[in-house]
Amino acid sequence: MDFLLFVGTDHDLSDFEVGAQIPLASPFGKGVYQFSSPCVDQAITITAKLGSALKLAAFVSASGSDLSPFTLLIDTPNYSISTLPRDKSLSFTIAGRIKELLGNKFRFIVAGDTYGLSPLIVTKQHVSEFFITSDSIFKTVWTHDLHHWIKKDRHLPFANAKAGILPPKIARILINLSGLNGDGKTLLDTFCGSGRVLIEGFELGYKVIGSDISKDQINESRANLSSLQISSDPNTLFVSDAAKLGNHLLPDSIDLIVTEPFMGKPNTRLDRVPDMVKGLSKLYLGALKSWTKVLKTGGLVVMVFPRIVTASKTYLTSTVIDDPHLLGYNVKTRGVLYSKPGATVIREIVILAKF
Repeated sequence: MDFLLFVGTDHDLSDFEVGAQIPLASPFGKGVYQFSSPCVDQAITITAKLGSALKLAAFVSASGSDLSPFTLLIDTPNYSISTLPRDKSLSFTIAGRIKELLGNKFRFIVAGDTYGLSPLIVTKQHVSEFFITSDSIFKTVWTHDLHHWIKKDRHLPFANAKAGILPPKIARILINLSGLNGDGKTLLDTFCGSGRVLIEGFELGYKVIGSDISKDQINESRANLSSLQISSDPNTLFVSDAAKLGNHLLPDSIDLIVTEPFMGKPNTRLDRVPDMVKGLSKLYLGALKSWTKVLKTGGLVVMVFPRIVTASKTYLTSTVIDDPHLLGYNVKTRGVLYSKPGATVIREIVILAKF
């Protein structure tokens, strides 16, 4: 059974996440992928795990000049028709012909862009939403839970801007870039901050463990987790230097480490940037060395490294993975970048595998 997956287009990480979690998905225009799955429920399960996923549409009929299938497919008071690739005039023509078949019992809602209606409109206004390709008709069968994402993004008890706030969808994507599924595996965030990665890991089915050198951050993580009915205890959330986790965790006990570490003080004076980068590199190298003790063989590290951009130079910190003193890892992925336009700190994602 064929499906169309619609993803967010405000960052460049969607391609990588979809590729890691649905390897056989193929692009169907920007921000849209096509893939096959045995049934709707299984496709929804796969899609709902993605941080970038917005909507999922399932194949319902072959397309053609006969529009009578719509009389059976429209099962809500409102409906919307979009063509892929987008042709607004054709969409209106098709909608007009459908209206002739249906009469005035249903209301046509105009889609604002290539991707049809926003997920909020589809759910709030109870819309039967359709996408017509050259040979198929797809109907939206799932939308992301916008209210839940907003709660995790804006309404947790603690969000420390000075410590850095990782958006929940980015945290979810970072985990999914590993290519793993939760299924009881153990995920560790060694710079857990306010717990964003831990929350997403828990929702994906991982057993989550968090550490941070700041007691305040651990307390904030615990409060944020508790607000979402996620339990924690001193064995799963604790204060620790990221390079001394062997004091708290058993050897070979962790399947996946996902972390955005301390990225340096914001607005650092230009003349102090080189020293800051040296300090960060030392911190990262020490942490990476120690993690080989707690990672299982084949265990993965998904880590964010800052690139500091100045007018004259871009400073890299990910070069620590090339340090001859760092043993025990193979580099799976490097150079995956994301940032806001004009940002002076660009985030580079690196994926390592312990051998």
